[in-house]
Amino acid sequence: MDTQHNLNNQLLQPPTQKSWLARHFLTELLGLMLAAAVIAGIYYWQTTSNLPSTFDLPKHKSQDSTATWKTYTNIKYNFEIKYPLDWKASISQNVFTVEKSANCYATLTFGGTVNPVWYKNNVYDVIADGVACDNTLNQIFATFKFTK
Repeated sequence: MDTQHNLNNQLLQPPTQKSWLARHFLTELLGLMLAAAVIAGIYYWQTTSNLPSTFDLPKHKSQDSTATWKTYTNIKYNFEIKYPLDWKASISQNVFTVEKSANCYATLTFGGTVNPVWYKNNVYDVIADGVACDNTLNQIFATFKFTK
């Protein structure tokens, strides 16, 4: 009878309750994992769906913009430089000048002592100067090179 009494007591006693965390842990964990997977999937879709399948590299302008320019070559100072067709070139003693107008010109002074020295070879320091009327002045200076 004792055994039956213990069995009845066990059946009548309410089961011990698990804590809230223990009861909901698996459900909450699965919910968080599902939410993370959805967010990651949306992020992946947005970042990859707008990309083109091939990339066209931008076409850079080449130095061909100076291909039709005149080339001035100086044997004494061993240099050459290009300048636009509508500009005129002159040299006076050690100063080379190309000009479009009185307010738009470029000069190269050879053997100068003024800083900064923009170009240098074994013999001459060259000071580049000028008055820019547009980007042409930079293009002119970019074509300068010593020939020896």
